[in-house]
Amino acid sequence: MKKHWFPPLLFFAVMGLGNPQEDQDRPCIPRDFGRGSIVCVCNSTYCDFASVKLLSPHDNATAATEIYGQSQFMGLPVQVWTSSKTGSRFHKSIIYFNQELADEPVVYDSQHFLSPTDSKSLHNRGKSPARNNGFSFFQRFAEISGLQPYLNEAHEFTDAVTAKYAPPLNEINLFRYVADFPRPNRLTKFTIRQDVQYQKVLGIGAAFTDAAGINIASLSRDTQENLMKSYFGRSGNNYSMGRVPMGGTDFSTRPYTLDDMVDHLGGTDLNLTAFALQPEDFKLKIPYIRWAESIRNESLKLVASPWSAPAWMKTNNDIKGRGVLKTEYYQLWADYFVRFLRDYQKEGINIWGVTTGKYLILDDDSSARYVDGIGTHWYFDFLVGSDVVSRFHKKYPDYFILQTESCLGFTPWEVEKVIVGSWSRAEQYLEAIIRDMRNWVGGFLDWNLALDLDGGPNWAKLTADAAILVNHSRDEFFKQPIFYAIGHISKFVPPDSVRIDLLVKDAPRNLLHIAFLRPDKAVVVIFLNRLNYDVKISLYDKDRGTIRVNIPALSFQTLVYQ
Repeated sequence: MKKHWFPPLLFFAVMGLGNPQEDQDRPCIPRDFGRGSIVCVCNSTYCDFASVKLLSPHDNATAATEIYGQSQFMGLPVQVWTSSKTGSRFHKSIIYFNQELADEPVVYDSQHFLSPTDSKSLHNRGKSPARNNGFSFFQRFAEISGLQPYLNEAHEFTDAVTAKYAPPLNEINLFRYVADFPRPNRLTKFTIRQDVQYQKVLGIGAAFTDAAGINIASLSRDTQENLMKSYFGRSGNNYSMGRVPMGGTDFSTRPYTLDDMVDHLGGTDLNLTAFALQPEDFKLKIPYIRWAESIRNESLKLVASPWSAPAWMKTNNDIKGRGVLKTEYYQLWADYFVRFLRDYQKEGINIWGVTTGKYLILDDDSSARYVDGIGTHWYFDFLVGSDVVSRFHKKYPDYFILQTESCLGFTPWEVEKVIVGSWSRAEQYLEAIIRDMRNWVGGFLDWNLALDLDGGPNWAKLTADAAILVNHSRDEFFKQPIFYAIGHISKFVPPDSVRIDLLVKDAPRNLLHIAFLRPDKAVVVIFLNRLNYDVKISLYDKDRGTIRVNIPALSFQTLVYQ
């Protein structure tokens, strides 16, 4: 099999398909630590899940839906998934494309309305089935010229004035009327262009570090299952990738590589006879990789990365510090990689790619031919910006780009390493993913799958925040806002999706956006609203029509439609 090397990544794998059982949809159980937003609490008996089942153009085509307090009964269905600082987590609603939508009046088809309790205000109507299709619903609608066309359960108007001015029922027992659409201060207009396509999506996931394994293992088996399904299940974040350390990292309880025995003797191991997977591989990494793949019923795209060569291979003779690989060990270092790949394969785990280290090799033709793509980290993006990735793509258009590590709380100026319930950190995550993917990045890997409430363990004392925090003393874990920020893309955008063009006019600076076309031809549009007020947008697709959507203040929102 051809091996594709790239600085610092090598990718190769073949994956199967499967249909694991879906979890039942369950809402978040919130807990507020007073740090900006809520976390969702999971334990052995309960965890929040949300399944994504696409509606066909014919599903509930006449069902009630609500936009700005008005009911709409037309067009093709769009799922709207929202998470917000105020506490929504993957809240789902349905809206419909309007093929005839104009800038001013909006035409609505409405089914019968039950008599109001208070005729002077907007309110929920009816638990009675709709007249012609048996669909039960609540609905609200705005006044029309000061009148509200109510129908009672006998389908008769409840007041003579409404009866006089309301239009007649048509042949399918619907009546049609025009209502003024509430005009925002500024309507931001987006246009989907499916025919303008960019990079393919590689996948989204996180790292199987020793610290992650330690924290997951500290939970009961049932709680562990809820955590693993939260990440890798179809009703969870639907992660399709993972990163595997080759040996230890700072997020281990000790510094180590896979060939350290001779270090104690002050010698070398030119035949790698002391090379061996460590107890951490068998207890903290391999079991959870297998579990994740069993949940997905398919292989993960696994990227393996070494944090250090063995000390005896380095110029400073130490795993730590700024030593580099001795030139005489270049081939032996390559053999080290092969041994790792083979040993993991013996355990039933196929590694899709490896990072070779932070070395620039693309200008060397003899090495560049083994390269398929480039790995990046997001640290200090605020100094250089994501457009540096576009500049790389312009120079090397044949190489894909993968973001291989991200975390917050690690810098010296971040005094609080862990902030339980931080919405700001979640915004930073989603903004980074959107900006990177708008600049040709094809995938995203978060750092640790799970850490404890102190952001560890970490032998180097470089603790950090994580999408899931484990509170082992109560056999529970917290899904941070970061978890949902990543999920607003990973849950809806599978591998082999392609980024498509999303034109915009008059977009506020802090309304970020990106769009994808999935392999099943569904369109996914993601918004990040970092503003402290709602933003009203229109989205036009030439094959579907136009929808108008309210994006709440300080929220993430994902639209999905066929």
